[in-house]
This record gives sequence, C-alpha cells and structure tokens, in this order.
Amino acid sequence: MLQETHFKKDHTPLLNHTCFNQWFHSVPPSSATKGVSITIHKNFPLHVLSTLINPEGRYLFLKGALGSLTFTFCNIYAPNTMQSKWICRVLELLRDFAEGTVILGGDLNLTLCPQLDSSAGLSNTFGTAPMDSWRVLHPTTKDYFFYSVAHRSNQRLDYLFIPIQILSSSTKANIGSLLLSDHAPIFLEVILNLCLIGD
Repeated sequence: MLQETHFKKDHTPLLNHTCFNQWFHSVPPSSATKGVSITIHKNFPLHVLSTLINPEGRYLFLKGALGSLTFTFCNIYAPNTMQSKWICRVLELLRDFAEGTVILGGDLNLTLCPQLDSSAGLSNTFGTAPMDSWRVLHPTTKDYFFYSVAHRSNQRLDYLFIPIQILSSSTKANIGSLLLSDHAPIFLEVILNLCLIGD
C-alpha cells in the first residue's frame, strides 16, 4: 500500500516491477497531489473481484479471493485536518464494501498513541482509537516513520490494522528506511494457513 503517489490523472506510469505484477491506483483529478496505490506481489495469487476508487485520490478499496478465502484491502491517505471525522466516513463506506478478512492501512495524518508515537508526546487529534498491528507487536517501543518540520518532532502516522486472527499469525513487524518518500515503510510478515486456502 502506497500513499502520496502524486500520479497525475491519465498519466499513471506503467509500473513493470519483477515482483509486483498487479497495480491499482486512486488518482486525484486535477493535480499531482495525494494519490494512493495498492500493488499485489506475484506470489500472492489474489483474484481481484472488485474495487472502490475514490476520485480525489484519498482511498482505494480492493476485494479479492485467495482460494476459498476473501480479503478486502483498504488503503487510505487522510487529510491533515478533521482526520477523525473523515476516517469515520471512510469506515462507513468500507463497512458496506468489505467481505472476508479486512486489512486496512495508510497514512492517518495523526498519532494514535502520542506518548509513544510522537517524540513531542502530542497528537493533533483527540479521543481513542484501536491499536495497530505494529504497536501490538512492539507495545513499548518508540520508533517513527516521519519527521514533521512544522511540529519539529518525529511521528508515527502510518498504520496497518489487521483482525486478531491474522495478528496471531504475524511473526514480525518492522519499520523500513526512508528511501523513496518522507515516510518510512511498514513491513508486516504474516504466515497464512495454506490448508484453509485450498487449491
């Protein structure tokens, strides 16, 4: 799942990657801002059934079958104001679209646990939110994905939410290096029970 892809409408590049052979994009209509993408690894034989693409480049839902299992992937890029209200609206859309196992990730533009996820110990939102997969596997670790020049602090704004039955099969979660973006990637390894998937 990629956020802030900055692709222009009708100018999405042809991405011929040796490992990722399926690409799906949500691109804003008028400028190379925002944008989210989902890419599927060639060794993950997901048969895509349907998509829901936001025309503003803020979210992308993808539903697919893996053997007898159904997965719904949701990639979001929240605005930097009124995030909670926006996320609630997107989750309502996801509830109507989703089937099977739901995996939600993206840049929420807020910190869910300010004491651990921001070097300043502050958040730009109020209220509580569910824990993400990385935080469950690293309950007390301070590590960050992003440096905010405006707030002069390191922050963790990117999250990957997965259901508890998948989380119990997760073996490790890591934060990658800043290479192609101002946000570091999240890597989550999950061991699926292939006996459940079938042929």
